[in-house]
Amino acid sequence: MEDKLTYGLVITVVGMGGTLASLWFITFMIGLLKKVFPYREEQEKNGKEIV
Repeated sequence: MEDKLTYGLVITVVGMGGTLASLWFITFMIGLLKKVFPYREEQEKNGKEIV
């Protein structure tokens, strides 16, 4: 019984840890992309597209 409980807890911790780590990574990448490609509000106001 204890072996199954330990296995279940390990799988739970690994699963939750992996999920949180992947969410942190996605958040980090979005922040990095926002710094690399900043939003330019004046393009939307003028209706012009800069290629």
